[in-house]
Amino acid sequence: MAKNDRPDIKIPYSGKHLYTDIAILAIVLFMAGAALVAAGAVQPSEQLPSHFDLFGNPDGYISGRQLLRVLLVPVFMALLFPALFSVLRLFPRRFNYPVTITPLNAAKQYQISVDRLYEIKLAMSVLFACMEGAMIYSIFTKHGYYIFACLFPALFWVFWIIAKGFRESVKYR
Repeated sequence: MAKNDRPDIKIPYSGKHLYTDIAILAIVLFMAGAALVAAGAVQPSEQLPSHFDLFGNPDGYISGRQLLRVLLVPVFMALLFPALFSVLRLFPRRFNYPVTITPLNAAKQYQISVDRLYEIKLAMSVLFACMEGAMIYSIFTKHGYYIFACLFPALFWVFWIIAKGFRESVKYR
């Protein structure tokens, strides 16, 4: 069945979705607070490492005046991705599915995909929070290899959610 011929079923906003959005908002507020505290802890004229080579040694610097702008990038991204995914949730019939969508299975398939979308929203927010935490830690300890420790588990979480959605979709053909 072509995407345009699929049933247009609206998936209701559930309590699980509300709790996910509240958790994302709490993460973003915590990230903004951490950025403000970290930026307030340095002198504007102080030179801080902002980029590291493969061995964790600093090879790029910013001034303390630029720190807040640098730390607000992950905060902005943690807001942007969930906002875009919230718009996507309105169009589940346009998604790609591993099974053929029929009038009989459409509601269940749409529900599975929207639920996985909310899990990915949360995982992306946690990923950006980890990135900001690693940035703050790296700036103040002057070692940059810590960021990789948080990236791989968070990315694994996203791929696990995608695999979980695939398994569920195939189960409920």
